[in-house]
Amino acid sequence: MSTEESSVPTGCYQRLSVAADGGETFAPTTLSIGPWDDRLQHGGPVTALLTRAMDRLPTELEGHIARITVEILRPVVMDELTVSARVARGGRKVSLLEAQMCQRGPGGEHAVVAVARAWRLAASDTRPAHHVPDERLEPVTAEELEDPAKRISSVLNRGFVAGLTWVVRDPIGARGGPTAAWARPEMALVEGESPTDLERLAMVADCANGVGMRVDPRDWTFLNTDVTIHVHTPPRGDWVGLVAESRIGAEGAGTSTAVLHDGQGPIGRVSQALLVEAR
Repeated sequence: MSTEESSVPTGCYQRLSVAADGGETFAPTTLSIGPWDDRLQHGGPVTALLTRAMDRLPTELEGHIARITVEILRPVVMDELTVSARVARGGRKVSLLEAQMCQRGPGGEHAVVAVARAWRLAASDTRPAHHVPDERLEPVTAEELEDPAKRISSVLNRGFVAGLTWVVRDPIGARGGPTAAWARPEMALVEGESPTDLERLAMVADCANGVGMRVDPRDWTFLNTDVTIHVHTPPRGDWVGLVAESRIGAEGAGTSTAVLHDGQGPIGRVSQALLVEAR
């Protein structure tokens, strides 16, 4: 094994090349591995990589991304992938952005494995109308960081999830109320880059179904087919807070939702559709 192959990764992806049309090719590292199978990537890095591509698109308006939706069309395997993005609809007040992720299929065919859309909205002064009814999640304390009881302890704590520092305030899996937790990515999204606050938010937001799970993952799987993130306040800082709850129907479908926080207060919401199956 070469030195490069045996070195400890510092990011979820290594960027391999950039095409003339702006498309980028990446190789996933072990920090992108998902909870169910070492051959599959976690949705957090996938969502963040698509978000990164859309957020870097030049648009004529000054503002921020207010909604991101990612649809996972096929399992995203631990192999090279290409991400490209475009402005689908430009404008002075709103812009619709699109991105797609492609991989080679088992037979070598080119396949789209995930697609994303985002709305970038123009900024203006809305302080006189400011209204956020969600309660503030108190920031992480030094005492919590030293408390092993606040760490995440689950069969899901592997690969990407294990690369986050966690402070869990409520028992994961317990029914009767939402679960509050903070997470801080300790790795880069792309090696050699510092992730933006929006990229960190996208990485952590996809963990909502794990934080708010209400079944034992040793007996059940609950894969999300999509993730939608609404952001009313641009995130700031390294930590992302989740107040998460999952709902599971009687016929195989579930819904995960969470209020998203930064150190200043609630900044948005995330929702996911779940495919729930007995192992």
